[in-house]
Amino acid sequence: MAILEDVLSQEALRVLCLMEDYEVFKEVPLYNRSIDAVLLKGEEIITVEFKIKDWRRAVSQIKTHLLAADYSYLCMPEKKIPYELIDLLSKIGAGLWLFNIDEKKIIEHLAPKHSFIQHPDLKEKILNYLSEKEEASGNSQALD
Repeated sequence: MAILEDVLSQEALRVLCLMEDYEVFKEVPLYNRSIDAVLLKGEEIITVEFKIKDWRRAVSQIKTHLLAADYSYLCMPEKKIPYELIDLLSKIGAGLWLFNIDEKKIIEHLAPKHSFIQHPDLKEKILNYLSEKEEASGNSQALD
């Protein structure tokens, strides 16, 4: 069954919202782009990029995420994953989540490494944005 990227992100976000100790934010700005999802635990930032097939573009986006994030994941539907993708994600230190839409389950296929290109000023900028967004929403779960 082919799924659309919007469906993947909506369904996976529902599962991510159930993770204990994490606040989930969607569409967080970074430079002239938007991070699909940010998970926040204290001051630890985990970014998530959702893609159905254009994983080369996702790798480029994740490289930007890692300038501000502690960890970053690519989330794709559960399917056969090209070795080239695993190799590229490993080289940049990003993780890979596979989403089983039928079981509503996220499987960690590749664990991320802590970002080695993180800029503290960019991380602080994201933390401030999330704090303001949380205050404006008036609750601890900032996902709309």
